Amino acid sequence: TAAPRRQTRTRDDLSGRSPTTQAPPFPKMMRYWLSLGSNLGSPIEQLTSAINDLSQHVQVIEVSSLYETDPIGPVEQNCFINLCMAIDTDMDAQSLLDTTQSIEAAHHRKREIHWGPRTLDIDLLMGPDAVQSEHLTLPHPEMLNRDFVLIPLGELACAPALNIGYPDPASDTVRKLQHTDYPSGHWTAS
Repeated sequence: TAAPRRQTRTRDDLSGRSPTTQAPPFPKMMRYWLSLGSNLGSPIEQLTSAINDLSQHVQVIEVSSLYETDPIGPVEQNCFINLCMAIDTDMDAQSLLDTTQSIEAAHHRKREIHWGPRTLDIDLLMGPDAVQSEHLTLPHPEMLNRDFVLIPLGELACAPALNIGYPDPASDTVRKLQHTDYPSGHWTAS
């Protein structure tokens, strides 16, 4: 008589899943570039806190140096501190906008004066796809006109390719800051 055949076990048998159940797919990660700025309170602390808050929702890939920027518009106000960053997330653009606006609100952002002072401003600059909706346009319609966006964005190793190139980092209105408490480059949340 023949020996009984041994049943072949599969990886599904070991995991407890039935052979017809597939593992859920990994979420698709998408790259976005953001611009952050502040000119009220303690801007560097606001920006550092905002990056840490963002890191609870997205994967921070790279953060630029800090730049001091002359304000634009008709309102008399302090200079801004600006930076750009690259992130990866599985959120779509609208969900990411909702997340950034909730972080702005947690930092007491008030939308009272156009181009006015603010505790925190987070702008979505670009993502994997163009977006045109009532509340969001990507790429950001003004980003190519703003050295305070293009100079820090161009500093990133993972900067997006632009048809116009990046401006010279030497600017009268955008000045790179050296700050020992601010770790640019690859970010580790505190």
